[in-house]
Amino acid sequence: MMIERSQNFTEYEFPLDYLWSDIEWADQYDGLMDGGYQYFDFNPFNFTDASLARLNKHVEDVGRYITVIADPHIKASNLYRVYRKGMEMQDDILPTKHVPTENLVNIFARTCNGTVFYGSCWPGNSSWIDVLNENAQEYWASQFSYKNFIGSTYRYSIWNDMNEPSVFNSIKTMDSDALHYKADGRVFEHRDIHNAYGALHQRSSWRGLLKRDQHTRRPFVLTRSFFMGSQKFGAYWTGDNNSFNSELQGSLSMIMSLGISGHPVGGADIPGFYGNVTDDLFVKFYQLGMYYPFMRAHSNIDFQNREPWLQSYRVQEAIRDAINRRYDLYHYIYYAFYTSSQVGAPIMRPMWFEFPDNEDLYSIHS
Repeated sequence: MMIERSQNFTEYEFPLDYLWSDIEWADQYDGLMDGGYQYFDFNPFNFTDASLARLNKHVEDVGRYITVIADPHIKASNLYRVYRKGMEMQDDILPTKHVPTENLVNIFARTCNGTVFYGSCWPGNSSWIDVLNENAQEYWASQFSYKNFIGSTYRYSIWNDMNEPSVFNSIKTMDSDALHYKADGRVFEHRDIHNAYGALHQRSSWRGLLKRDQHTRRPFVLTRSFFMGSQKFGAYWTGDNNSFNSELQGSLSMIMSLGISGHPVGGADIPGFYGNVTDDLFVKFYQLGMYYPFMRAHSNIDFQNREPWLQSYRVQEAIRDAINRRYDLYHYIYYAFYTSSQVGAPIMRPMWFEFPDNEDLYSIHS
């Protein structure tokens, strides 16, 4: 099906660089049909060995790439190799006492009592990578190797979602007194590292992709949660937005504010993640989204299909024109990215940033 969609973009003349696959790419069965998504294992029904080989050859032939989602929650099943091996690697730990050591291994975050923290997320009962522990960072990064992520190629990039971290039960995130352990034995409560969790997760993914290709290719990692320093390791998007005019307008404030704050590469889901979209809003989202530093169309599976060729003729023409205009501006966009990397300037900028002496610009809001 991904090949068919890719071919449709070509047939209907919509430029495309990346195919995106949400969580359905991951194996849900673990050999026993027991449910629960398993990252780093392809769904054997949607991606047989033969169909995956055809897909990989197709993107190679047409020069496109694939991004798949990989979240920090790990299905808590001994039949799942990532969980089983992680549990085997963990050291015995005193719950809250700093025990100086040279190489403490703690793969999964723990409760205040020192037991592994479990909660509910997309796979069902899950544990969470302890991204503060250097050994856990390396363990997560190792999953992106071609030996572990069987069927992937250098054309696969990564999308880190749910890494606030999001937990469906309790308070919708990890308990504030859950514990994380550095390799030197220092212990921290989750409340102390919560804001940095997503950034550490993204960095570990970035390192995994970098090592996967022996430092010969620049990784791409998209993240939903980020922190100071995240700009070094990839892009962000603004999360599950709605298909409302107000949220189209709000995307400008978010992206420009974050750019001023030091994270220049971001975007919002086009034409909104939740809800069905009017033709007018479809057009406006693409006409604005072509200027986002990171441009991606994405939506919830329960709403109308967003494929450009399924829209009205007017919307198709507007989408095609917006994407082509972005390509026309690529020399300028690349220069803006380069400038940002050198001096920290935002890519999408408020007018007052470009013309600080014009006081009239300070009262303009998106």
